[in-house]
Amino acid sequence: MSKNSAALVAIAGLLATPAAFGAKLSQGTVTSQKLVIKSKKNRKKKAQASVQRESAADRIDALAARLEARLDAHLEARLAALEKPAAPQPEPVKPTNAAGIVATAPAIELASATPSPAASSSAAPASTAAAMGSPAPATPPAQAPANSQSVTTAAPSSPTPAKSRYSVKSVFEGVTGALTDLGSVRQPSPHRASEGDPIYARQTLTISYKLDDRYSVSGSFRAQLNAVIDDKGGLMVTEPWFTVSDSKLIVDGAYTMSAYLRYFMPTSNSSRSILGTGKIRFAQSQNYDVPNSRYSLGLDTFAQMSLYALETANNIEATRFAFYAAPAVNYKVSDSLTVGLTYEMANVQMRSTSLLEFVPDGTMLSPNLSWDITPSINFNPAIGINTGGKVSLDTTQFTGSLTIKLL
Repeated sequence: MSKNSAALVAIAGLLATPAAFGAKLSQGTVTSQKLVIKSKKNRKKKAQASVQRESAADRIDALAARLEARLDAHLEARLAALEKPAAPQPEPVKPTNAAGIVATAPAIELASATPSPAASSSAAPASTAAAMGSPAPATPPAQAPANSQSVTTAAPSSPTPAKSRYSVKSVFEGVTGALTDLGSVRQPSPHRASEGDPIYARQTLTISYKLDDRYSVSGSFRAQLNAVIDDKGGLMVTEPWFTVSDSKLIVDGAYTMSAYLRYFMPTSNSSRSILGTGKIRFAQSQNYDVPNSRYSLGLDTFAQMSLYALETANNIEATRFAFYAAPAVNYKVSDSLTVGLTYEMANVQMRSTSLLEFVPDGTMLSPNLSWDITPSINFNPAIGINTGGKVSLDTTQFTGSLTIKLL
């Protein structure tokens, strides 16, 4: 059969079955419509994508323009600042020394002594143990860095300029009679007014030399004017002393300890009469700054031994050993003002008694304050309350000191 004959047969078959022909025709029409719709959607998507690309490009161009404008403004401002001459800077304010550390008044008088070289000031003691020599003041030593974690016992010392190694300090001290008898020439005893030692005023001159920022040596000289009682008293010169100090014996965070070793020369008539050869004292001062507060805790102690010639009799009424302790609580009101409360106690051992027999030599409670009037002048008044007997106004007195740094 030829190709034409096959085509005619196929057409004849379609014409013979009209339903099948209509179905084929309808299917072709639907397919054509779908292709048209799909083509329209594709053209619409392409148009939308083109619009979006143009919108994004416009936004990028606008952002670039804004950034360029800001950069131009910033550069112009920097150029103007560079071209403008700089204003003169004010000179920095030099810091002043206004530590406000309380130098607690040593109310228990111990003969021939001076404040600790590490202390900034000391109040006048009320003499209740004249044979021992005055105690070291309960002044907290220099505060250590708060972030220190290790104990320092032999820290390397930095060199100190030669001009700043020397210092000269003068301390004026005085005591009064009882508060109920301020006109009296006698201090109160632990039991009643006007029965103690004579009131006095005295001056102590101390010359110090710093070996470095830790160690120093000093010599002190004291003149004392006592009230005249029964033709006795007047001006007297007490025994001078020499001191070797360590201001940083221990430094551990907020805790510090200083110490000194002191020798009293036997130049007084009383020392020569009993063939005394001097006194040796070892003292220490501890301080702890309570974290996150203005409070600090202090403790001053010393042990003192009196030396005698071999010919000195053992049964004389003279001191062999003396011990002193003074715990204190201080509150720093400001950089230049500190208030404190100190409790002092002393015991002595006499040559006329056994080595294990100690005699109380007075106790005293002393509210006090320390005021740095200037970096070189400190005023340290206190109230001495005798607590060894009757506690009253009859046994309470004023004490005070004025410390002036001359060099």
